[in-house]
Amino acid sequence: LWTEVTPGKLDTRIGEEVLLLQGEMLVFCFYESPDGRLDWIEQTVAYEGKIPCYGAKDSMYHQLYPVFTDVAVESRMDEEGEVRILGVEATLDMRLIVYEEVEMDVLEDAYALDGECEIKYKDCPCEKLLMQNHTKCKVTEKLTLPEIKEDILQICHSTGRVEVESTQITEKGIEVEGVLHIQFLYIKSDDEIPFDVWQGMVPFSYLLECPDMPKDVRYQLSNRVEQISVTMTGSDSVEVKAVLDFDVFL
Repeated sequence: LWTEVTPGKLDTRIGEEVLLLQGEMLVFCFYESPDGRLDWIEQTVAYEGKIPCYGAKDSMYHQLYPVFTDVAVESRMDEEGEVRILGVEATLDMRLIVYEEVEMDVLEDAYALDGECEIKYKDCPCEKLLMQNHTKCKVTEKLTLPEIKEDILQICHSTGRVEVESTQITEKGIEVEGVLHIQFLYIKSDDEIPFDVWQGMVPFSYLLECPDMPKDVRYQLSNRVEQISVTMTGSDSVEVKAVLDFDVFL
């Protein structure tokens, strides 16, 4: 009836002319059995792989912007001829930036053969790597939901999405403020419409630490939801727990 594949944990490493990946994706399937019973399955699936990255060396730095595309989930038959298997196929598209710092002498001296050479100087800014930081932000929030108090029986599945609203450079690092958009599917006490979806948001703020932050700094920031869970704590309240992954390149 409905499937959803969401990315989870992702660890990457640059090797000799290759990018190595180890990650997880959360697969959720809401289905109807042959006898007309509604049910669901949710499972974390691990994957790994490598992508050619010509010219790369393991001493380099990298920044990654991944996204799942072309996701397809289909039911398949097992060895006994029963439809009990889910086949999952997806493409991991990514924008990959690889950096290397090189120290070199640009100009040592200047002279002229036919006269006196007067050299004029001016300041020229040169960028250097300040810090690469992979960090995780934990979000925990209890929500009171009186609008579904009489209906909710059980939470089946939850997903989240990060929206960064503002970033500000301070002496201690980068202050990030945003919201975590939440959506969960739950069972209702209504036999005619036994399932429904609730959507909402949780604000968060987080400091990406960088001691002695200079004034003139340029940075690239990426984020993703690594883990999220929504559990009932009462008839009209839920607890949201999430781990947000931030990668910053200063």
